[in-house]
Amino acid sequence: MKITKRKVAELVEDANNARAHDARNIVAIEKSLKEFGQQKPIVITKNNKVIAGNGTLLAAIKLGWEEIDVVTTTLTKAKQAGFAIADNRTGELSAWDNELLANTLADLSDNGFSMDTVGFTQDEIDNMLASLDDLNVDTTETNPFPNGFRRSQEDYEASAIKNIQMFFDIKQYAQVVAALELEKKKRNMDSYPAVVIALLVDAGYEI
Repeated sequence: MKITKRKVAELVEDANNARAHDARNIVAIEKSLKEFGQQKPIVITKNNKVIAGNGTLLAAIKLGWEEIDVVTTTLTKAKQAGFAIADNRTGELSAWDNELLANTLADLSDNGFSMDTVGFTQDEIDNMLASLDDLNVDTTETNPFPNGFRRSQEDYEASAIKNIQMFFDIKQYAQVVAALELEKKKRNMDSYPAVVIALLVDAGYEI
């Protein structure tokens, strides 16, 4: 695989690209490119049509880049179309390990990274943390960390992301989530933690 540079103005977006890129997606790619640079080339044909990396091209244009790293495919026209679909679909078939992801995001936050550079909103992170059964505490005998924490307790206390675990039966869970959703919409808020804090303030607590 030979990586070369090509002028952005010479490249053509694939009109038959079945993968749509909405505004949020392009903004996320922009922020990633600004933070980390281009870490993988886009794939083009010998006629400069982009068959993998159309979102990256659009983000590069918005950023005002003049050049971009590319790889020129030698696939036949039929295989180019197949590869373009496979490139997107194979990523969709994978799944996050939410616990590892949450710990990694916490570490990134501790090191000053803004979550939008990796494509997550704070609301998404909060909901992910809320969905975990046992993010920070592990009481098994094999756990090497003190007080049951998967990371050291000092690391957890210093972390910018923390969670509170609550356990409900199925009916209570549905009622609590519905109530939080309703309050979130009424108050025009982005996350459940923001709603809980607002409710506590309304109840007279200083937070």
